[in-house]
Amino acid sequence: MDRYACLGYGLLAGSAGALATLYSVAFLGNLGLEFSLDSDARVAWPVAALCNAIWLLLFGLQHSGMARGIWKRWLAQFMPAAAVRSTYVLLSSLLMMLLFCFWQPIGGTLWDLQDPVWVGVIYALYFLGWSIMGWAIFLMGPAEMLGVKQTWFHWARKPLPQDSLVEPGPYRFTRHPVYLGWLIVFWANPIMSWGHLGLAVGLTLYLLLAIGWEERDLLTIHGDAYRNYRKRVPMLVPLITVWPVRSSARTDPAEDRSKC
Repeated sequence: MDRYACLGYGLLAGSAGALATLYSVAFLGNLGLEFSLDSDARVAWPVAALCNAIWLLLFGLQHSGMARGIWKRWLAQFMPAAAVRSTYVLLSSLLMMLLFCFWQPIGGTLWDLQDPVWVGVIYALYFLGWSIMGWAIFLMGPAEMLGVKQTWFHWARKPLPQDSLVEPGPYRFTRHPVYLGWLIVFWANPIMSWGHLGLAVGLTLYLLLAIGWEERDLLTIHGDAYRNYRKRVPMLVPLITVWPVRSSARTDPAEDRSKC
């Protein structure tokens, strides 16, 4: 893969990531789509539940498995290291869209708010979650998160700056503001069907596991600096006790930041 192909690949993957994120805003919030998370059931609920569980498992395995160092080192044998993040973003985006397209609503509702005031409050929380994510990603660099920065530096024949532990904006109050935003998005909806509940529970459990894996990598990369950061800043919600994580995993400190 030459420099131009690598840059084009990075732009393609970054665009796919941005589009998948925009679509998820509408899908998860039941906003303007004919088919969304809380649509009427189309198949029997046991079939729907099994199908959804398989897609959630595939998404979790890909999303966290490909973020590990062993996968990055293996993939770097077949493409420039600068394209590894782009590959992760592209496959994550495709799998997210497949999850949305083949999601099977189960029907039934736990709650369905009709009062315009409460609907407005819940949607304000919903977009607060997206705002927290957007703020955190903007501060950390959306081009790098989407893999575009890596391919751009490769095209320009410049070394990618090494990561350093910084605490901008929301990172001063929560170690994982992107995950906090996702959790708010999963649960803040005026309609909660059984299928929606299954997705919210499944992805909440996945995110809690992913935080543990990610923090092991960060402890290996940043050492005492990250240990001190963990002592000062809560894992998710401000003022909540931090998650204890062991630092036994080994990763290459020269790799891209391990945030999913």
